[in-house]
Amino acid sequence: MKEQAKAPQKGREHAKGQKDVKGPAAKDTASKEAVHEEEDWNRDKSKSHGVASSSRSREHSASPTRRPKHGLQRSSRSSSMSERRKMGHHHAGGGHPWDMESLKQAIMLADSGKGEVKSLITKSLFSPRAPAFTALINMCGKEKMAEKALEVFETSQELKIEKNTYMYSALISALGSSGLWQKAFEIFERMLQETSDICKPNTITYSALISACERAGQVEKALDVFERMKAAGIQPDLITYSVLLSV
Repeated sequence: MKEQAKAPQKGREHAKGQKDVKGPAAKDTASKEAVHEEEDWNRDKSKSHGVASSSRSREHSASPTRRPKHGLQRSSRSSSMSERRKMGHHHAGGGHPWDMESLKQAIMLADSGKGEVKSLITKSLFSPRAPAFTALINMCGKEKMAEKALEVFETSQELKIEKNTYMYSALISALGSSGLWQKAFEIFERMLQETSDICKPNTITYSALISACERAGQVEKALDVFERMKAAGIQPDLITYSVLLSV
């Protein structure tokens, strides 16, 4: 009975031994499977990452190159400037200005002392009047083109444009801006000889002449003009006093 009882016990030990033998093998198998699964997962992940990277690169290469906004503005400005230069050269080379703006540009590019300014005005496709001539003289004065300002003024006289105080004052100012104070005095004396009331000197005229003297360092002349201004009954304004303070 004892031997029979031991037999089942040995069977149980044998089964237990088999269980112990199979245990590590099963663990090795499970670990190998886990490693394979991890490798497969990493491989899939790398593939998906590669696809995403390649798609991003394709999108980047396919997307248009963006230029800086200020670069576009600069190029547009430069192109507009070149177009205006071309248009001005066209006028100076023999084309006829058709409006005030094109006439201004053509005069700016014209050579002074060669009759080009007169030709541009007389051959323009519109007829400038006194305010237009005053504007042209003012433009030449701001650019310190005194000779062109004189040409504009003389052309207006040839075209029988009625002179006025504003035209004279603009010319005196233009001459003064270029340091031609003596020529400015000549124009002023010529203005005083005009019989028309619309050519009488005013505050703007005297202030422009005082400014011409101030620019040339002619202090005595500037003070003399101021005295003549008061003697003529012309009231000085803030511009007159500010110029006198600069003398």
